[in-house]
Amino acid sequence: MKKDTGGKESQVQKERRPAMKTKLIKRMFTLTAMTGWFLVLAVSGKAQSTYTITMQLSELSTNTPVTGATVVLNNETKLSDSTGKVIFTVPAANCLNCTVKYYYRITKEGYISVNDSVILKSNKQILVIMKPITYNVAFMVSNGKTPILGARVDFNSQTINTNAQGIAEFTGVKPAENLPYTVTRSQYRTVGGTVTVRGNMSVPVYMTLEGTNQVVFYVKNRADESLLSNAVIVFNNDTLLTDAEGKAVFTGVKPDVSNNYSVYKNGFNEVTGSLIASTDLSRSILLDSLQISFLVTDGNRQLENAEVTFNGEKRKTGAGGMAVFRGVNSGQHLPYEVTLEGYYPRSGNIDVNRSSFMVTVVMILKTTDTLLQNNEPGKEINIYPNPFKGDLYIDNDGMIKRVEVFNVLGKREIVMAPSAGSVIYLNTASLKAGMYLIKVTDSDNQTHVFKMLKE
Repeated sequence: MKKDTGGKESQVQKERRPAMKTKLIKRMFTLTAMTGWFLVLAVSGKAQSTYTITMQLSELSTNTPVTGATVVLNNETKLSDSTGKVIFTVPAANCLNCTVKYYYRITKEGYISVNDSVILKSNKQILVIMKPITYNVAFMVSNGKTPILGARVDFNSQTINTNAQGIAEFTGVKPAENLPYTVTRSQYRTVGGTVTVRGNMSVPVYMTLEGTNQVVFYVKNRADESLLSNAVIVFNNDTLLTDAEGKAVFTGVKPDVSNNYSVYKNGFNEVTGSLIASTDLSRSILLDSLQISFLVTDGNRQLENAEVTFNGEKRKTGAGGMAVFRGVNSGQHLPYEVTLEGYYPRSGNIDVNRSSFMVTVVMILKTTDTLLQNNEPGKEINIYPNPFKGDLYIDNDGMIKRVEVFNVLGKREIVMAPSAGSVIYLNTASLKAGMYLIKVTDSDNQTHVFKMLKE
């Protein structure tokens, strides 16, 4: 019969408890050994305070170490060493079996940047594959005008022959400065040089037949020496346009022969000359802006503030009566108009042909006539229109005895004795455009001189 202890553990039970625990643990280890399971005992302890991250940077395809790469992690910046390795020590998680995440960024010129993260619960090694940036380089081989098929191009440790378009294209080229190349072809002189690769690019190569020379023209704007593309160069019985670098290359030029050249671009004056290509040579051509100048006068003095409209622009004349338009393209019958308060407007057309020149415009005051002398009261004489294109008309009340027309050099062009009538008709078909003096003699032998302009 079990004795009632009133809920209190007896002394015997207390003494037997350690022995029971020992038996229980032995049984658990025996069970573990039989089943193959591992028993993990939870024990209290202190968490690791820091982790070590070791990164190994390698290049894609070649597996070579990437040295000198900039690695940023946990606000710390380091460079990869000569073996492509970089090591960081970072704070660990603040509890056992917890993880912590760190972001990192790796950059190096010539490689695609890497942005990634790493999750840690202990020290870790990471292999990072860096992909190099590569470009395509196309060699365009020609004789300056026609592509050359089958030219051998040696570049970037590779050899490629040009196709029917004269192109040899190299892919997977890393950015670099002064990479050498050589181009060879039978019957042509070998061409060599270097290129700096910073992106996809085309490299023009001009080959010259053996026994001939090469002439390179560089065309610039004289004002700022900027290179001019699409300038037209006629030389050696050929015509070429300058490229984006202002360059045109003529090959197959016979030595010791004088060749004329002409260089022209719209908006600039044409330049001509000649040269002898006894050896390969280059020639720089400076082009001046083609300008059309308008000189506005009243026949005696220059007129300021006249407005000249030409080539889609409006300009005012200065104190010297001059308005200058620069960069004018060649063309036929280009219109202009000149206006000035108090004067009749003038208009016309000019032809511009690859060179600068000046246009003189004579303005006429807004009066019925332009009287120079002797118009006494009671003897007013009207002659019109002014300026004129066809016939002139002179009011006649019977007092006009003779009419004479003189050019600006004083040569008499027309003389007539008018017949009776209220209006005298003066045929001016024989007169060219320009300024004239009309001399009218009245019945009292008094002279009246008028300045008139024929358009």
